[in-house]
Amino acid sequence: MKRILLIATTLVSLQSPSHAADATEEDQIAILQSAASQQQKDAACAQLKRIGTARSVPALAALLTDDQLSHSARYALESMPLPEAGAALVGALDNASALTKVGIIISLSNRRETAALSALAKLLADSDFATASSAAVALGKIGGPQAIQALKAARSTAPAGIQPALTNALLRCAEQLLASGDKAAASAIYQQFLDSKEQRFRTAAWRGLILSAGKNAAPLALKALSGDDRPACLAALQLIAEIPGNSATRTVAGALSSLPPATQVAVIVALEHRGDAAAIPALLPSTKTSSDTVRVAALRALAAIGDTSVIAPLAEAAAGAKGLVLEASRDALDRLRGKAIAKAMLVQLPSAPAEVQTELILSLGRRRETSAVPTLLKLAESSMESQRAALLQSLALTADETTMTDLVRLLTNAGSDDVRDAVEKTLLAICSRSKRSEICAAPMLKAARSAATPARCALLRVLGRIAGNESLQELRAATRDKDSAVQDAAIRSLADAGRPDAMPDLLTLAREAPTLSHRVLALRGYWRVVSLSDKRPTAERLKMCAAGFAASQRPEEQKLGLIELPKIPDADAIKLAESFITDNAVRAEAGMAIVQTARSIATAHRTAAKAALTKLLATVSDAAVSEAAEALLSELEPAAGHITVWLVAGPYSEAGKNYRALFDTVFPPEQPDAKQVRWRTLPAGTSAGKPWLLDLLKFLGGEQCVAYVRTYVHSDKQQPARLDIGSDDGLKVWLNGALVLANNIARPITPGSDKAAITLKHGWNTLLLKITQNNMGWEFCVRIVKPDGAPLIGFRTETSPAP
Repeated sequence: MKRILLIATTLVSLQSPSHAADATEEDQIAILQSAASQQQKDAACAQLKRIGTARSVPALAALLTDDQLSHSARYALESMPLPEAGAALVGALDNASALTKVGIIISLSNRRETAALSALAKLLADSDFATASSAAVALGKIGGPQAIQALKAARSTAPAGIQPALTNALLRCAEQLLASGDKAAASAIYQQFLDSKEQRFRTAAWRGLILSAGKNAAPLALKALSGDDRPACLAALQLIAEIPGNSATRTVAGALSSLPPATQVAVIVALEHRGDAAAIPALLPSTKTSSDTVRVAALRALAAIGDTSVIAPLAEAAAGAKGLVLEASRDALDRLRGKAIAKAMLVQLPSAPAEVQTELILSLGRRRETSAVPTLLKLAESSMESQRAALLQSLALTADETTMTDLVRLLTNAGSDDVRDAVEKTLLAICSRSKRSEICAAPMLKAARSAATPARCALLRVLGRIAGNESLQELRAATRDKDSAVQDAAIRSLADAGRPDAMPDLLTLAREAPTLSHRVLALRGYWRVVSLSDKRPTAERLKMCAAGFAASQRPEEQKLGLIELPKIPDADAIKLAESFITDNAVRAEAGMAIVQTARSIATAHRTAAKAALTKLLATVSDAAVSEAAEALLSELEPAAGHITVWLVAGPYSEAGKNYRALFDTVFPPEQPDAKQVRWRTLPAGTSAGKPWLLDLLKFLGGEQCVAYVRTYVHSDKQQPARLDIGSDDGLKVWLNGALVLANNIARPITPGSDKAAITLKHGWNTLLLKITQNNMGWEFCVRIVKPDGAPLIGFRTETSPAP
């Protein structure tokens, strides 16, 4: 009786989330031995996994052959570091079902249960495939001489389906032997599978064999690489980066030339991953081989592991190469790391052949080696004429404003246009990086006053890119110079510079420059500054545009200004564009400017945007502009084109007829003589947010009836159009007495669900609709658009035709 009470109390405690903290091992054993539910026993097993001792093993063992609870019992026993737990699992093997037996085998393998080796060895011959395969896996996981012996013995008699599991298991045993240091025993197992029919096993065998070869690992890997067995090659390639020691590096690298090109590439990549400089001597010859693929791989590897000894070979490779090899050679030079690299390059520079000098100089620049600047500058000033372009190119990347005096001197003393142009580019690069414009400008301003014309022109071009009043004054004075070349250079410099402080000068030049080309250059330069001034206040930008338009006499420059107007979200920008709308030369550009500006202001100034678009459509003749304006107007005014002016008659109904029958019943409004019809104004805008929707139910009420609505459409000309109609429910439509649409249907309203192609005659057109009502909603909407759906212009609607 006390035992029953204990079980009952424990079962009640399991209903509480806190039962785990208070449950004892005895409580859980009692549950397992009771008639408790599967869920309760599963929970008890989970608790015993945590608190169980040898006392709970028998109760758990009794559940191992229960297909429903075996997993729960194994879950507890598997983690118990007790020989009793292992014995219980082994003992259950004979009586368990096939599926449950597999689970027990897995638990034994997870425990590395050596006591199970004999039982598992017997199961290798089991007729159940899953059982035999699981036993093999378990033996491989447990390992050891007994497992190996059992697995080897089974290979001779096991069916083909089990063989892969046996092989996997033996290879796993070999891995354990290798990890424990028994390389000879591991090697013996690996040897058995070098001729396996399955590639994965041959690869694993070669891998293990190489790893177990010790000092002979590298030669063995080379043997594998030299053969025709792909798995052997794959295993060797995977391991080259892992075999320890400089001697292994030298052995593998030394055999490169004997390997096929494709294998050479793979080995070179592996040597790169090793990161061992011992491979450098063997890699250098590969940079000169006939195979570009091998050369590129060797160059990339040298970039990763190279030192100062590879500088000259890499530069030589670049000097005589092209395409991918040239790219890889230069990249390798640039990627070499170490404080000694730049110094070594500079040491080798003077005595190197000219082509190699060029590559070294260019690399110093790409590497941004600022320590090389004094040497590069000295060489640029020397007689190294053939290398001067490369030297100046590198100085453009490495020098700063402290070199300006020397570079200006080099420019003023240049004996050729090519050198002068190269120095100019270098000065421009330095000035664009520098934040000390006054230091950049000082030596150029000083030299510009006395330099010969070519040099002065070059200096003026650079001064245009340097902020500051002094540079602007020098340019301003030069625009009036008697020397036409100097004047041209100054004007072009101002026009190209994009300097806001030069805008007054550009406007002056646009009006007063002696040649048309200079006036045009000044104006284009001015508009360029306007384009770059998008951060300035709107009012200021508008003034800039107005001043630019005042100076722009040619359509070409006016178009530049019209491009800028849409960038200014202000209604005054539209007014500026409108002043050009009658000019045939720019009216299309002006029209597009109005459309684009209207779009930019539409969110804040919808009314102004709509007014501008409507005004534009009244005068525009360009099809693209008209289409763009109509599309935007349609976006801004969803009700555009909708008819909201209507007279209504009805409702009409007949006893015994529903809405569908009434559809074809002729009532007075659709008869030729409709004098007895009482027409009333139908209120519009009764639906919030939907001013285009007309609600008949609110005005008329009723079910199983029809109503008629009528309006008059005046068209400025005869033109094709389309009616887009939505109705709840069905409808008939007449235009000028002709039926153009009929749809007898019950439905909720969907705007535009019915469409009818029509032709509006010049003058007044009568539009009549008959709309049926089933029940619930009773609404309609009508929109007149172009045949392609674009907004239609040139029509209006009234409830009666005006004179």
